[in-house]
Amino acid sequence: MYVVPAARRGGVFRALHAAVAQRAAAAGAVGLRLYVETENQRAQQTYEGLGMQRCHYYMYEAMLDGPNHS
Repeated sequence: MYVVPAARRGGVFRALHAAVAQRAAAAGAVGLRLYVETENQRAQQTYEGLGMQRCHYYMYEAMLDGPNHS
């Protein structure tokens, strides 16, 4: 998620997170998961402030060569 600098710290992400959590719970989801870059401390603090906890998973990826990747 990206919030333009002028709109940051105004509750945009908090409102979106609350709406998503409410809809997910209503649909029977058992949790929410976000990916965050390891160096993005501000985002990590925001997520922790919402009660989210760092989980025990690592993420792996393999980039594929193809017509849409240059």
